[in-house]
Amino acid sequence: WLRHNETAGTMHEALHGLMPDGFEVSRRGPFARESYEWDIILPKSATFGGQTLRVVENGGGRVRLEGTNASVNCTLSQTGTQKINGHFKLTFNQNGFEESTSPIRHNSTNEEIEAALESLEMIHDVIVNSNSMDTNNTGSGAYQWHVTFNSLRNAGNLPLLKTDFASPDAKLSGTGSRIEIIETRMGVSMDVLKFTIPWNSDDFSISLNGIEGQVLPRGSPASDLQESMVMDFGLES
Repeated sequence: WLRHNETAGTMHEALHGLMPDGFEVSRRGPFARESYEWDIILPKSATFGGQTLRVVENGGGRVRLEGTNASVNCTLSQTGTQKINGHFKLTFNQNGFEESTSPIRHNSTNEEIEAALESLEMIHDVIVNSNSMDTNNTGSGAYQWHVTFNSLRNAGNLPLLKTDFASPDAKLSGTGSRIEIIETRMGVSMDVLKFTIPWNSDDFSISLNGIEGQVLPRGSPASDLQESMVMDFGLES
């Protein structure tokens, strides 16, 4: 039995085992006719799915309050949220061909997102950065990832990635769980330069922005020229 004027501490003790670990109880009052209100707050990400406590109205455990119009009511003042869980897939489209990743965990690291995308044959190199969208520290698990395509193979203004989070092997759960993909910066095409070396030249070098690169012999493989431009001019391959 609970007394009509239980403290927050004794109410918490009475509910122990009925509520999930980490719940809190506060009390307000007394109000008119020595009435009180208790707020029972569940821990982050815990929810009863819209259900609330029920006051026993009949049988041996029925309410036994004394006083004019004495009664007990339980109301749900704020619904809880369920933490995001599950998997999703990303699909890349280029030149009419599509490829999809294997299922990706909802809380994957930047490196795991990079690996999933770079496992696709049509993607060479991406950079992934992320930040939490859980600004109120509710433990919801909301994240935002920024994906930058960093290869000449994927140059230009590419179609948006597509996502699947509702199929049997890639499904998200949790209150309001969804994925939105937007373009934050339009991609640009990179210049493709052609070098022609005179037939009677034994070697050559390239100058960029006033900086002259190392001398290479005529007939050098493309990999040597690429390495030279990376080392001499700081260009990304």
